[in-house]
Amino acid sequence: VRTLPLALNYFTSQFSFNYTAMFAALTAAATMVLQIPAPTGYVNLGDALVLLAGLTLGPVYGFAAAAVGSALADLMLGWPMYAPGTFVIKGLVAVIVAAVLAMIYKRKKEPTLPRLLMAAVPAEAVMVLGYFGYETLVLKYGAGAAASIPANLMQGLVGLIAAVVFRKFSRKAYRKVKDGTTDINTFLSENLSGMKITQIFNQEENKMQEFEQRSRAL
Repeated sequence: VRTLPLALNYFTSQFSFNYTAMFAALTAAATMVLQIPAPTGYVNLGDALVLLAGLTLGPVYGFAAAAVGSALADLMLGWPMYAPGTFVIKGLVAVIVAAVLAMIYKRKKEPTLPRLLMAAVPAEAVMVLGYFGYETLVLKYGAGAAASIPANLMQGLVGLIAAVVFRKFSRKAYRKVKDGTTDINTFLSENLSGMKITQIFNQEENKMQEFEQRSRAL
């Protein structure tokens, strides 16, 4: 019995680690592969995954996924000089959006679309200002660092919209799947406890068909 909490903590940690690794890989892939034409050149969907990491995993695991995935993309795309700044900046983006979302829940409010946008805006503002500061102070671009602001603004806007819209619709889908899973679990529990009655009245085939119908509905 005493080992049960330890086992639960282990599996919770493994679950969190797996999701962190998955989000890190998706962030890197979205940054490198999903290029969208824009007036300033091209933008990618990396910031959308950064925001989703914070909204889904929370500040700690969200920071890890966003920082590692984004910095890895910089390294693989041939921009190693940006990797340290990206690690910190994208990690902070995930932390900020997670912190604002936590405040929304703390006030017992539903994370509606406008509130999610309010959570993502300051996070993306940190991204734009963060890269400007990094290019000015660390990379020594001076006034030339201002040239990246329009592109970063477009990048942040695309990531913000994509992340918020995706989370809104995926949350509805998650609730639907969760309700369906609960329904199936209840059905199985009731029929397992009443198995003898089912057998007495020869209802095995009917129950199997009903289970298949519920599974298809899910």
